[in-house]
Amino acid sequence: MVQVDYPFTFGVGSLFAAAVERGLRSSRSAYFYQRALAASLIVQTVTVVWLPLYLLVNHFGFQTSHMWWHGDSLAEYPWLLPIFITGYFVMSLAGFHVGTVLVRRGQARAAWAIFLASFAFFFGWMIVQPYRTLTLGTYREWEAGNAVWISTDPGFVALLAGDFVFFVATLWWIYRKLQREAAAADLAVTSRPAG
Repeated sequence: MVQVDYPFTFGVGSLFAAAVERGLRSSRSAYFYQRALAASLIVQTVTVVWLPLYLLVNHFGFQTSHMWWHGDSLAEYPWLLPIFITGYFVMSLAGFHVGTVLVRRGQARAAWAIFLASFAFFFGWMIVQPYRTLTLGTYREWEAGNAVWISTDPGFVALLAGDFVFFVATLWWIYRKLQREAAAADLAVTSRPAG
């Protein structure tokens, strides 16, 4: 849903800064900044942003939580897609930047907290208002009480669950890879003989 995509991408950006904590506080800080930023943008592009774009085009009511936009499709709001995608990546970059600032100040846990809070907000948004967030159909169908629960469409549920598993697995793998690389670089710097 549009309402959760921005906080979510902000949190994911922050997490990538935490992944290279040791690298950001080393003499190779600029390298690790660029490395983690590139990884964040690639992961966002490959595992995350395609889904809200797909949902905006194919399940407009679901993606907007049947709020604010009362039209039946994205075609009725031609400005929404470019604004959404631009805003999405601005929030991702902002989250990464905030995470980097926190990590460099020795507050990597705060960067993690931002990520966890974004996840909590994501799920909380759906739990608090399930009929808005867990139903498919147009705004008119939703308002008339005819929107169907997502659980009635096994293909849709499989799409959401499959992307979530793919995202978590990819995020974990890339996070660990970046973390190991930053730790190895930090170890190499600290183990050099003086002189």
